[in-house]
Amino acid sequence: MNLKTVLAYLPSEELAEPVLKGAVALAKAHEAHVVGLHLEASYYPAYGEVAIAMPPDVIEQMRKPLRERAKKLEESFKKRMAEENISSEWRSGTTEYSTLPGRIVEEAVSADMVLCPQVEPENVDVTTLDLPERLILEGGRPVLVVPPEKDVQIPPKRVLIAWNNSPQSARAVFDSLDLMKDAEAITVLTLAGNADERRAAEEHANNLAANLGRHGLKSKVEAVEIGNTSASDYLASRVDEDGADLMVMGCYGHSRFRELVFGGVTRDMLGGIKVPTVMSH
Repeated sequence: MNLKTVLAYLPSEELAEPVLKGAVALAKAHEAHVVGLHLEASYYPAYGEVAIAMPPDVIEQMRKPLRERAKKLEESFKKRMAEENISSEWRSGTTEYSTLPGRIVEEAVSADMVLCPQVEPENVDVTTLDLPERLILEGGRPVLVVPPEKDVQIPPKRVLIAWNNSPQSARAVFDSLDLMKDAEAITVLTLAGNADERRAAEEHANNLAANLGRHGLKSKVEAVEIGNTSASDYLASRVDEDGADLMVMGCYGHSRFRELVFGGVTRDMLGGIKVPTVMSH
């Protein structure tokens, strides 16, 4: 995929910096246009989903710091883009609490790639509710999830592809071809519960490696029998062991039922990502 428009979602000043760094790296490598996005909820429900009528002065007191946050993010974004001489635009606005995630998805669908911060569960607020899950499942665009402690490196030195021969995995890999083209090492890692599964998984992984080779990407295949070990735990350990600076994996689930079936490896990885990770659905 030739990246020409990158959308960077900036929910707060604390989460903005790693996303901005990643957007700058992608824009410089691909001569891409960067869209900075920040949306605020027009109100916070006081109790669950029930909105409580509040006096105008109280509402204004609640909205003022949100406007100030949006202004600071806009100034920071525009300053960084100007310093780096990057083509860019800023989008911001307010929407109702319940529709904010959907509005973010609407803005994302026209971009080539979306950058979104990893959010620790204890730090989720209205600006990050259901993200990055909804972006990945509903946006139809590859999402680069950026953890706070690891910068996006373009080109990456070491790429770890979590491969299970699914359409989601294939989408993630081929969405990431341009990101991987100058990588020093690419590992296609496929996991299995037993020896029979491992042999079949290795054959599928070899097919992918052969196709990557036709794209000019040299990779090695590893098929690992992990038995009862958690796949997410094993992947996390391999990221550390390999010194990977980019992971690529598919994302599973159906948006309508994501509370029930988004779990497993994908949700575990989103909660514990230690390296920038491209996810597609």
